[in-house]
Amino acid sequence: MSAPDLGQLQAAFKAYLFSGANEAVLAPWFAANKGIEVPHRLDVYRNAYYIRLQESLAHDFPALLAYMGGAAFGREMAAYLKACPSTSPLLRQLGERLPDYLSDHNMPLLADLARLEWAVLEAFDAADSRVLTVKALQNIPPERWQNLHFELHPSVTVLDVRTRAYEVWNAHRKQQLLPDQQNDAMAPLLIWRSPGGLSVKPVSTECHSLLVSLRNRLSFAQACEQLAVVMDIGNVAQAAARCLWELICQGCLLEQLEWG
Repeated sequence: MSAPDLGQLQAAFKAYLFSGANEAVLAPWFAANKGIEVPHRLDVYRNAYYIRLQESLAHDFPALLAYMGGAAFGREMAAYLKACPSTSPLLRQLGERLPDYLSDHNMPLLADLARLEWAVLEAFDAADSRVLTVKALQNIPPERWQNLHFELHPSVTVLDVRTRAYEVWNAHRKQQLLPDQQNDAMAPLLIWRSPGGLSVKPVSTECHSLLVSLRNRLSFAQACEQLAVVMDIGNVAQAAARCLWELICQGCLLEQLEWG
């Protein structure tokens, strides 16, 4: 067999690392060394490749690892990597499809936990932007508020989870005993990078409604209309003002304002 050029060898070795299916094609291009046969030499590289990928996933999803345990985590991540092989040269993107994979395989708590940890990573990597201050709102005429559009900071994620993922994540963060899976309930979460660091917290029904409206680029008047769906209309103005104040104090809104 003629020797392959570098491009052929690299492509074949990459295919072997991903699936191992082309070992018979690749093996004649290698030689045994110090008594170690070619299949074993190749296995060393393939195993090391997948160990490195699993280490990366463990780094990005530490609460998921703690909750599942090392053995179960390793088995499930091996299955994930087989079903969703890496398509990016960046390890940072390796776990992007993990929440959907776990959801598709009927693991709702694990899917929510992975989704939460991925949102934390996204918040950490988000671009820096100038945040809105209360002072910036003082000169806005009252008649313009109804058409005012607020924009969420790039680090903000509004996450709807239906399991105890937040309790599991928070217990792991505080190095406490991890709760079991019982008593699952809907928990709207706000994830963002505040001036003090990364933050995750449950939010009220009304603040969740406002956040979703702002995320969907609704005007302030339209956001208040949506609030009236989830609460008494007589309390909408006060609730909207309170939630907006909290978002500004937490650094969740961009300095840039739009009217439309």
